[in-house]
Amino acid sequence: MSRSNKCWEENVYVELQRYKKESKTEIKGEGMMINKYRWKHQHRKHQSRKMILALLMIVSIVANVCPYSAQAATPKVLVSNYKVSATTIYSGDRFDLTLEIQNTSKNKVRNMKVTVASESGEIIPISGTGSAYVAEIAGNETSEQTFSMQAAAGLAEKTYKLSVKMAYENTSGEAFEMEDTLYLPVYLKQRVSVTDIMTDDAKVGDDVEITAQVNNLGEGMLYNVNARVEGKHVEKQETYIGNIDTGKSGNIDLLAKAVAVTDFDENARPEDWIIVTYEDRNGSKHEEKADVSFYIETVDYEDLEVLKEAPEKTGPATWQIILICVCVLAVGVFVGSKIRKKSNDDESKSTKM
Repeated sequence: MSRSNKCWEENVYVELQRYKKESKTEIKGEGMMINKYRWKHQHRKHQSRKMILALLMIVSIVANVCPYSAQAATPKVLVSNYKVSATTIYSGDRFDLTLEIQNTSKNKVRNMKVTVASESGEIIPISGTGSAYVAEIAGNETSEQTFSMQAAAGLAEKTYKLSVKMAYENTSGEAFEMEDTLYLPVYLKQRVSVTDIMTDDAKVGDDVEITAQVNNLGEGMLYNVNARVEGKHVEKQETYIGNIDTGKSGNIDLLAKAVAVTDFDENARPEDWIIVTYEDRNGSKHEEKADVSFYIETVDYEDLEVLKEAPEKTGPATWQIILICVCVLAVGVFVGSKIRKKSNDDESKSTKM
């Protein structure tokens, strides 16, 4: 018997004895009464235990369910994708940044403020504060927001962080904040010039020599440099130059056939060009174009007629050539017969002796 049950029975017994003494009567079935009260006490104790266990189970369920319910009630938004208008971002360039902002919850969010900023002002908005207002985004839907940005001049060639902060409310007016980070690579812009362009004067049909220089004025190597000439007055020709280091130059030397007479109007628009193509260290292709002028005249047909007639006036006729050949042959035969006759006479004399 437990200590609590024993104490309870003692209390019941004391109360019964006190009642007997005060009433001066005997209580029949005193033992049965004690047993009855003992059963009731144990039953109540068992019921109390059941109630305590039930309460503990309810508390446990609530403790487990409430965090998930709170989490489900918190609307989350994020940058699901982004696009940059420029294929490559160079130091000093302007570009458009488009964000796709997704509401991942089932309930809509509203009164959203989206702010875009870099760590130390390396990438800045062209105008304004770099913020946009979104009235609302329905559950599981996205919203596109475009920002006009600029990479600051003089940046080092590396990847820069861009933070996107989103402050918004749920349908009950509770405020929330989320933040995402974008990584944008910035490159150094190459600078190229084409100088010292020289061409030969020519007539239609002649080969024209074109020379020039390609100058690397940027901060990085120029890779796979090619130069070509094309336009109205000469045939297209191309040459491979190779790589050109920073501050160095490469030579262009082309030979192209003249195909059209040039117009000597000073106000005429350029119709021929030297085009230089090259790659940066990321393999992106670039092009530099320079105007080139030619002095090409038409062919003088009177000179051609003189050239055609000159051989007939100064050169020997065909019959003269044939006569000379016959004479040379006859002389050769005559000389040969004389030599053979002398040789035979010498042999006869030696035989008689």
